[in-house]
Amino acid sequence: MVEGVLFDLFGTLIEYEAGRGGQDFGAFCSVARDLGIHGTDTDILSRSDTSFAQHEKSAADSLIEFSMADSMSTFAQQSGVAPDTDSVTHLVESYITCWMQSVRPLAGIDRLVGRVAKNHRVGLISNTHYRPLVDRLLQSVNLYDVFEHVTTSVEHGYRKPHPNIFTDTLDVMGLAPVDAVYVGDNYLDDYRGSGDAGMSCFLIGRHARVPLNRQLRTIFDLPLDLDRVLAR
Repeated sequence: MVEGVLFDLFGTLIEYEAGRGGQDFGAFCSVARDLGIHGTDTDILSRSDTSFAQHEKSAADSLIEFSMADSMSTFAQQSGVAPDTDSVTHLVESYITCWMQSVRPLAGIDRLVGRVAKNHRVGLISNTHYRPLVDRLLQSVNLYDVFEHVTTSVEHGYRKPHPNIFTDTLDVMGLAPVDAVYVGDNYLDDYRGSGDAGMSCFLIGRHARVPLNRQLRTIFDLPLDLDRVLAR
């Protein structure tokens, strides 16, 4: 019997644009210059992207998560500025504020999760480099107080698809893997990761390696009668 339903955040409950796209990062570049980092907006963003990519490559190999503070500290150092806590905090906050221009909460997602929460315990497991970002997004869609437990990779230490981030969350919630399902949108991080932890998973989108009854066209196709669907 399904007792718990755990959700992914980015791409599942929240639409977003990975990396830098159409956002305006002018405010971030201004903060960087105020802190003594020289260059045009293009130069500053290029160095910021490079430092992020360096950390991302290491994390992709090890599955050990890094923080935005790690990335911005490297960015400042490579720009010839000795980073201190306040400077790094300003850089992180300004970057995140600019990046959030691309974030679009799904209309009605609070009602969907609320319906699931009426019959199941609900939690959230999200890869992120900055925990406050997750809290702000959950507050923006009125879900901050709905989830029994929220696990972020930057606090846990491992990122999805490492099975420990799933099993440790289940342990905190007192759930066995067979009594919980995960809902996500990424085959490797969500479907394979939760599967390696012993969980069932519903995956948004069409995937040749995922059974049809575990595929969702959108999050709003998540069945409320999970036990019946999983028994097929």
